[in-house]
Amino acid sequence: MALSLEDVARLRSLQPEFPKIQLSPRRRASDSALRINIASPPAEPTAALGPNLRHIWSKQTTSKTIMNAQLPAQNSSSTVTNTLPQQNHQVPMTTVPVLPLLWGDYNGGEEPNEWMRQLDLNLPTTWSEAQKVERFRRQCAPGGLAEAWYATLMAAQTAMWSDLETAFLKKERLKAIVLKEAEIGMMLDDDKGQEWGHVRWARQVQRLAQSFGDNNCQFLDVVLDGVPDLLHDQLSDTYTDWAAFLTGVNGVSINLLARARVRAVEERTMREDIAQLKARLQPQQQMPQVRPYTANSPAYRPYPLPNINPATIPAAQAPTMMPQQPINQGQPNVIPTMSYQVPAYPPQPATPGRNPFAMMGTVPSTNLFYCYQQFPQTLSRPSAGDRTHIAAQYSALQHHPDSEAGRTAYTQQVKEWHDKHGPDAMPHTGRPYPLRPGSAPLGSRECFTCRLVTVPSHQAASCPHAPAAPQETKWREIVSSLVG
Repeated sequence: MALSLEDVARLRSLQPEFPKIQLSPRRRASDSALRINIASPPAEPTAALGPNLRHIWSKQTTSKTIMNAQLPAQNSSSTVTNTLPQQNHQVPMTTVPVLPLLWGDYNGGEEPNEWMRQLDLNLPTTWSEAQKVERFRRQCAPGGLAEAWYATLMAAQTAMWSDLETAFLKKERLKAIVLKEAEIGMMLDDDKGQEWGHVRWARQVQRLAQSFGDNNCQFLDVVLDGVPDLLHDQLSDTYTDWAAFLTGVNGVSINLLARARVRAVEERTMREDIAQLKARLQPQQQMPQVRPYTANSPAYRPYPLPNINPATIPAAQAPTMMPQQPINQGQPNVIPTMSYQVPAYPPQPATPGRNPFAMMGTVPSTNLFYCYQQFPQTLSRPSAGDRTHIAAQYSALQHHPDSEAGRTAYTQQVKEWHDKHGPDAMPHTGRPYPLRPGSAPLGSRECFTCRLVTVPSHQAASCPHAPAAPQETKWREIVSSLVG
């Protein structure tokens, strides 16, 4: 079928009859082909457009196809002109909120777990692992517990931020399980049954530590650091696993805890009494007061005459008074004169270079301008009897006499003490150490090496005797520092 130019014009005239027909978009290749064939018809249009037109007429969409083939020229240009201009987007700078420095001691309402979570939320996601770890290191307060803990970490624990955060939360979660002193030796009854308070605490610590994968008591020092002395003194520091730790806590005698609690109360009361006693024995510092001026008070200080030895004064300089010569030789002198006699002072040894203006006598206390008073001296320290009485209250152990029976009892005391507390344990106010028979009592200003009071006294560094046991030396030092 041949298509003439009249047919093409007739097809163009059909365009207004379909103004509202919306066609689905077609491939760009077909659009460009139609635009080229219609805008620039070839020399033989029949051969070029014949197959396409037959297809168009068979679908009865001839006018729609040609209309949409010509009209997109305007739409394509508008599409190009409406393209949004490209903008250079810059990534804004990330600002990390400043948090307070971390001390790690829970003072002042500090909560390390909450602090760590807040830091994790404030760290930018674009930061590297090394930047996050360095940020944590700089947030640790200088000289605090957090900085000391960070210094103990291995390189593998600080390589990744997640590893550092895990190690931190493990430690702080264990410290968050607090054992109160009132719960030690107290039976707790709840829906879980009856159990001693300190045993339940140890069981919680064991479960939490094992959930971290710690089966060898790596966090034992962290746990024992917050245990009250009432229970801490009965536990060991060398547990190898948490099962042994739980067994040790469960094996503490309740009667022993009750006696230790009574001793703690007595010791606290004794400390308060000693503090009050020392406060009463301290000298009262008084400032010199100026007495009011009275009419009988002298306006100047009568300076006493210095002690002068006349024998030391040269004869040419000795003060003498010669008789006055009469003015008129013809008249007798009616006013008799007498020579001045030097007062006879008792002979004193000559002191070369003595300052004649130095104070050489007692200044009256009523002097207005010098206001010097002599105050009665007050003892600045308690007497020997007071110190011995105070020191005796610190030890409930008997001080045996220097006899065969006393030495035997002393040996048994030392053996029982070391069996109970260990060979290397040191005494404190809660566990006094036995005193050697024949040694000086506590608080008598004795030598800590030989344990004797000598006249004249000597220091422990220069003591020629054999040194005492380190526990007894330490115990004497503690009591001596308490009684003054």
